[in-house]
Amino acid sequence: MMCKKRLLFKAMFLSLTTMILLLSSSLQLVHSATTVEIGVIAPNGVNEYAAIITIANDDINDYMASKGLDYSFTYVIEDAEGQAAIHLEQVQKLRSMGISLLIGGGWSSHAQTSLSYINDYDMLLFSPSSTLLDLSIPDDNLFRLAPSDRWYTLAKADVVWSWGIDAAIVIFRGDEWGPGIYEQLVGDFMAQGGKTIDGYGYEPGTSDFLDVVSAAEAKTNELLAGEYESEQIGLLLISTAQESEKIILEAKNFPYHIQFEMVFSGSPTTTSIFHRNPAYRGRAFKTV
Repeated sequence: MMCKKRLLFKAMFLSLTTMILLLSSSLQLVHSATTVEIGVIAPNGVNEYAAIITIANDDINDYMASKGLDYSFTYVIEDAEGQAAIHLEQVQKLRSMGISLLIGGGWSSHAQTSLSYINDYDMLLFSPSSTLLDLSIPDDNLFRLAPSDRWYTLAKADVVWSWGIDAAIVIFRGDEWGPGIYEQLVGDFMAQGGKTIDGYGYEPGTSDFLDVVSAAEAKTNELLAGEYESEQIGLLLISTAQESEKIILEAKNFPYHIQFEMVFSGSPTTTSIFHRNPAYRGRAFKTV
């Protein structure tokens, strides 16, 4: 858990400092004291982003002082509430406040939905965690600090195959990001030697996962009735942390080991989800 939180802290801190470094060359030309406002849009809940900014801003102010620049920075923090449309609304709100430097687009679907507006109005969006390959666009105003999903799915398929998983069942978020990851994973898993992979998508904002979990469970029973043992079957989640926890709880009676991927580390990690739910105590599981 702490490792994933440190990665989030580092990514957000790097977003802030990269933005300041890019600004510093132009600030060298101005000698009067001023305050620069930066908009921050958290993908789903603001608490950790606010904590990161508090820590990072001390170092940023020290950096500015070391350069002899009498500048300070303030941050307006908004919440996308897990929805791409709300992220765009927050971008528009921040622009109406005169703020054009943004840290946001933490989820690729959020960045993708807001990018045209960002480009049209000459704003800058720094994303600490967007990874969608389709957002690798030359000469746009989105700056991303995470590698693309292409490398992630290759590694994911290799890890799952190394666990002895021959049959993969994937539950994925049906937004701009999830289906693309699933399609890449299908090719990579089969190329590694996987025998079968089936996917079940759900709409963003879903709160009741009974239907999608029941479909995955039916497929599991079909595989178990055929040539596969439980150790050869893996459930993979391509989802947000909050939605993944709901899926895990719904799937607690599945008769196989659960392989699980964490996407957004700002919420409880996979391991803690398992450990704090009695239904999983004493059961074997692995996490990616």
